[in-house]
Amino acid sequence: AHNPSEFLARLDQINLEFDADSISLSNTIRVNQEKEFNSFHTLLQTPAYKLSPAEKEKKRMLKAGKSLLVKEFAKQRRHKSIRELLSSDAAPWIHLLKPIWLSNPSQLASNIPLEKNYFDLSIIDEASQLLLSHSIGTLYRSKRILIAGDSQQMAPSQFFKQRNDDAQSLLHKGSYYFKNIVLKNHYRSEHPALISFSNKHFYNNELVAFPSIRQEKQPLVLHYIENGIYTERQNENEAKDLVRFIQPLLKNEKEKLGIVAFSLSQLSCIFNQFSTREQELIQDRIDNDTLFFKSLENVQGDECDRLLISFGYGKNSEGQFDMRFGPINEKNGDKRLNVLFSRARKKIDFFTSVKSEDFNLQANSAVILLKKWHLMLEQDLEELPGNQNSFKINKNKISMENWAHCSIEAMDIFAITNTLKNRGWVLEIVE
Repeated sequence: AHNPSEFLARLDQINLEFDADSISLSNTIRVNQEKEFNSFHTLLQTPAYKLSPAEKEKKRMLKAGKSLLVKEFAKQRRHKSIRELLSSDAAPWIHLLKPIWLSNPSQLASNIPLEKNYFDLSIIDEASQLLLSHSIGTLYRSKRILIAGDSQQMAPSQFFKQRNDDAQSLLHKGSYYFKNIVLKNHYRSEHPALISFSNKHFYNNELVAFPSIRQEKQPLVLHYIENGIYTERQNENEAKDLVRFIQPLLKNEKEKLGIVAFSLSQLSCIFNQFSTREQELIQDRIDNDTLFFKSLENVQGDECDRLLISFGYGKNSEGQFDMRFGPINEKNGDKRLNVLFSRARKKIDFFTSVKSEDFNLQANSAVILLKKWHLMLEQDLEELPGNQNSFKINKNKISMENWAHCSIEAMDIFAITNTLKNRGWVLEIVE
């Protein structure tokens, strides 16, 4: 821009106009839905002699459909299935009252009639975890499709692939036939170091993260448990240290916690170290979505402010480190690590009872990555890895010489400037 201040002011103006237009559009949709609802009732109250044959048939259908729904609402049990209702005269009322559906492919196949172009638009998220064969019904029912997913995250569960090892995900197949748009802006992590490991080993350092003015000075913290012993698939000393660290954090519900263990056995061991009252508090926080407490296999799709990880595995009482890491040793174990190490917005605390030097040479790519993760955390982190150099920071001001480095798309620029402002920065442009 010839005048940087005018450019930023124009961005602010467009952002405000966009927000106003979005609110106006949603209000318009709501008003139109209300008008159609009222038109249905007007038709029901119109005498038959004033109606055309088509209107009489529509009135009959609406009357029957309304009567059916009123009866269903009054029931305490033995309700008709959703599929039955959508195949009945109640369908127009249901479409009007519930224009948006949140479902998975199995539920959709069970509940929605197999009718071509039933939906105007279907948005399929986490498509790397969906088999194409399970998604055909959704594709058939949709006029338009948007498939979102990450090929560097988990593929469909082995449970679904046991009969066909060559089965591919919807994301994999869709990438061949649909237009591909690569999303490189990473909006979760508020310190670039939090995504730097995944960025380097999975995304060719192409992700751009956006720092917060309130970012943690040390967002990656290693907790080495010197007396940790791995026996009977658990590391009790590591679990005890983790619990002592977590206990003072449990009462602060403003900070969403993620507690993850590399195995269900270690997760159970951690839970058993808490008092009964603390276990109840954990469950309460899980229920109100201010905490998740999961094993490694189940964290895809979750995010938190602070992530606390128990590696759990370690040397046995005889000092031997077997390096049997369950799912990590299996195919795509490296993708499990990518999922885990990219969950945090503000901070990661990693508890482990081994050091990088304890890992033997391995051909397994996931085990090699585990060694590199430990090595990174053991190094002097005064100069944290990341892409902070993409931005120039001066106290509370942040600037970038080349905004096209983030994206050449106008909508991305608006999202980036909004994100940086929401994270506390005053924006500048270097002339």
